[in-house]
Amino acid sequence: MSLLFAWATVAVAGSKSVTALSLAQEAGKWPIPGLCPGETAQLQLTTTDSAGRTRDLRLGRRAGVTLSWGFGEVSPRGEVRMPDDPRVAWGKPGTVTATLDADPTVQATLDVPLRFDCSVTVDLSGREGLDGHDGTDGASNEQGRGGDGLRGEPGDPGRDGPAVQVHATLVTEPRTGAEVLQVELGVVGEVSRYVAIDPEDGELVVMANGGRGGRGGAGGDAGSKERGRRQRRLPGAGGDGGTGGDGGSVEVLVDPSAQGHVRAIVVENGGGPGGPPGNGGQRAADSANDAASKGLAEAGRPGTAGPPPVVRTAPLGAIW
Repeated sequence: MSLLFAWATVAVAGSKSVTALSLAQEAGKWPIPGLCPGETAQLQLTTTDSAGRTRDLRLGRRAGVTLSWGFGEVSPRGEVRMPDDPRVAWGKPGTVTATLDADPTVQATLDVPLRFDCSVTVDLSGREGLDGHDGTDGASNEQGRGGDGLRGEPGDPGRDGPAVQVHATLVTEPRTGAEVLQVELGVVGEVSRYVAIDPEDGELVVMANGGRGGRGGAGGDAGSKERGRRQRRLPGAGGDGGTGGDGGSVEVLVDPSAQGHVRAIVVENGGGPGGPPGNGGQRAADSANDAASKGLAEAGRPGTAGPPPVVRTAPLGAIW
């Protein structure tokens, strides 16, 4: 999702041109209070000269303005993206600063903080199975007999969803003084993920689904016949789809302070769908056989859903 922030005008004594910022308002909506993790915003700069004339400045490498942000880089065209890790923005205003290159004393600022009333999804699901290799086409030889197409290989099974550990605690966010759920998500052998959400208006979706089975490989086409003869060369059947992975397990460990807000954490750990079957190969135009392929391929079996999430209470304290 992309949002728009506009730059307003502020007078700076003794300057021929000035730059300033203000928060734009989407049509029919309240002023934007910040950005959710992964969300982007486009900044728009307006200059005002000493005569009070204003114009919108097209941002880019030759705009003559340097843009900086406390949470990361600003693109040359003035776009900012909120980091996925809330620890980067925790307790900070997220101030964007615009500085006129010709006169560094001319500056404007705008706070673009982290929002917590967001729906955040962390997808830890098993990987999809690899697709099966296509079957080889039958040989075509005008001086001899054409060959049958070979069957496509079956798709690989999807990976099972992992065992996920979720730790959640309720803390006071230092910038706003609001209560916020701090959450850490861990999988053995992987780097932990972190989320911060409003316990009432935010939501965390934890996905530990099984991976989809791989698609079966396509059957090979039938080879063409010997010149002047009819033949019954057959195309290859498609490969079967791979089996879907099973859903993973999720354990939620909650600090007593957050016990009443577990409903803000939603778990999805279903079995992965089976992979689709591969298409059968095409019969040769000169073949007397009308069949599309040597047998029909089957879709893979779906995986089994994981167990219901387990919720336990234990003292945790602040996570960061």
